[in-house]
Amino acid sequence: MIRELIKSITKKEWLFVMAMAVFVIIITTAPYIYGWYQTPAGYSYTGLHSITPGDVHVYFSWMEQVKQGHFISEDLYTSEPQARLILNSFWSVMGLIAKFSGLSNIMVFHLVRIILIPLFMAVLYLVSSYFWQDKNWRKICFVFLTFASGLGLAISGVLSDS
Repeated sequence: MIRELIKSITKKEWLFVMAMAVFVIIITTAPYIYGWYQTPAGYSYTGLHSITPGDVHVYFSWMEQVKQGHFISEDLYTSEPQARLILNSFWSVMGLIAKFSGLSNIMVFHLVRIILIPLFMAVLYLVSSYFWQDKNWRKICFVFLTFASGLGLAISGVLSDS
């Protein structure tokens, strides 16, 4: 079934998907590049964003623990005693990439993010193609799914932490 679905997608459609992937890479990477570029000398740009700033440090801590030789991680953001129990293969692979490449965790994070965007976009187009045979509706569905962030983004400014 997947093979038939893939065969139903034309070369022109795949070019559209890849063009959209490049566009998404550019619009999601530009703020980080701007932030790094605008950082004054003597300061460090963390690349944090306002949606989930706490999560990024957890991911980086898992990567760092793997770089230090611990494939089973612990939660470094709790004061509770614990054993190493967290096995997250995705972040472990990213930690290994950082360890063997010598790149920083944040650099590996963004490189992997950029590399995975085209793969995710291709899968997203396959999903659109599953539901729509008409090529125009496939594209409309794909674009909608790509840029639909949910209601949370629209109302995030009015939500409070309390």
